[in-house]
Formats: sequence, structure tokens, C-alpha cells
Amino acid sequence: MRLSTERVLQDALEAEQTAELGRGRYEPRAGEVGYRNGYENGLLKTAEGVFRVKLPQLRGRDKPYRSPLWSHVARTSAVLQQLIIERSVGGLSQRDIEYSLEQARGQFVLSKSTVSELTES
Repeated sequence: MRLSTERVLQDALEAEQTAELGRGRYEPRAGEVGYRNGYENGLLKTAEGVFRVKLPQLRGRDKPYRSPLWSHVARTSAVLQQLIIERSVGGLSQRDIEYSLEQARGQFVLSKSTVSELTES
């Protein structure tokens, strides 16, 4: 499930970059400004776990490229935020919330400071 979700998100980011440049990956530039320049690591934190994707980078443009899709995808999902708030209201400490998320997912999900920021807001 995780690999499928990561793959769908990765394909959408690649398609968005192709549309932005107006040409495919190995098509020559015809006087157009901008070119592909590697990837940057991206993390999407959800209640279902952490998803890792490679964010395509563009260079050689007047303004820095920011993926509209990636900017609409929250770093921490609303479901995960709600779960943290409910656990905080239920009396768990920030460290307990961090530890329980880590135990449930089998991996690091959120830091104590992130939990603190979410419960304060």
C-alpha cells in the first residue's frame, strides 16, 4: 500500500513538471527557459505512516519552481493532527504521544516539538 501511494504521488509530481516545462523528459529544449535538475527528498507524514518521494527540481527560470501539488499536500495530515489532539486531550504527555505513534507505525513519525506545536494550536 505504501509503495503504491508513493508511486502515484511520484508520477503526479513528474507529470506536473512535464506540463510546466512543456516537453517530455528527453525532448530537446527549443529556446524554452528552464531545465530539469535532479530531485530533492520530500516527506509526507500521515496517520498511515511516512511517505517518501523525490521532488523534481527545475533550474534556469526567472522564478524558483514550486510544485502546486506538493504545496497543497500538507506536511502533516489532518487525520494525524486530529489523532494527536485527541490523545493530548485524553491526558497523554507529548513524549507519550510521540512514543505511541512510533510504536504503532514501527518508525519515527513526529518529534516532541511538532506534537507540542500541534497541541498548542
